[in-house]
Amino acid sequence: MSVPKPLLDSLAQQTLNQQQLQVVSRVSALTTSQPRPDSSEIGDSN
Repeated sequence: MSVPKPLLDSLAQQTLNQQQLQVVSRVSALTTSQPRPDSSEIGDSN
């Protein structure tokens, strides 16, 4: 069963993007551990 190369490339790119998203979400979670200004503003307005 032969798979076209563009399909293989797109699949590999998707897995790479997913891994990058996971890393970015972890880093952003670490850097945004401080309360965000917009969330604090919402709390103050309420």
